[in-house]
Amino acid sequence: MSEEFASKFVGTVGAIVTERLTGMTDKEMKELDKDSLAEVLYSFRCFLALGTEEAEAARQIEEMQLSFAVRFLKTTYLEKRLKGVSDLRALLERAHARAVLQRQRQKAVDARVQLQRPLTHIVGPEGQKIRPTSYLDQSLLRDFLVREKVAETLFGEGAHPEILKRAAPVLRFLCEQGAATQEIIDMVWSCQQGKHEETVRVVYGLIKEVVTDMPPELVASLFAKVAQQPPDDYSEMYVEFLKDFTVRALGADEDAS
Repeated sequence: MSEEFASKFVGTVGAIVTERLTGMTDKEMKELDKDSLAEVLYSFRCFLALGTEEAEAARQIEEMQLSFAVRFLKTTYLEKRLKGVSDLRALLERAHARAVLQRQRQKAVDARVQLQRPLTHIVGPEGQKIRPTSYLDQSLLRDFLVREKVAETLFGEGAHPEILKRAAPVLRFLCEQGAATQEIIDMVWSCQQGKHEETVRVVYGLIKEVVTDMPPELVASLFAKVAQQPPDDYSEMYVEFLKDFTVRALGADEDAS
């Protein structure tokens, strides 16, 4: 078959498949297991390769992966929400790897150094290889998360402690990308107000984990909220949190200056 026909055929069928996958109902999303989705996306990528440039196939697949992650995150089913936040974290890691490798390549170019081998991945904190995204960069991810109100989904009404336990990388990313707002930080703090002790503990841990990445003005406003706790309501857990929060916030301020 000619390249022109293959391109047209793949483009037409690809559009139909994309519309079908992105238009799945909540019931279908609930019944979709992760292995099936991975197989479908792999098969779809192989199909796209028949008549599409590699870069375009990567764009379509990565956009679909991101779309599915957020769709899962927004369902009412905890199992799917957990998968959604896990998949989103993986994409953030891969976009970070993309940025790191781009800087390393540019550094080699600027220094006129010939790389001994291609830079194909970075090594994660646990020694795992993290493969970079081909299309999605951090700015595209940031804009998508803001547009889809992912922070509101994570920290707004109905926030679940199991999701909050896994939300730090997303909040850190928004802070690093200048997309964290006062409203988002207010929602994070509100997640624990009047809630069970375990939820309070989780939110305290989340805040301690990302406070060093928050802009100074958001740290200051959050500290003002933390300090509003009446002394009679101080618990051992709160006092420990207040100490850690203060130490980390001061450390971040010293690093910035």
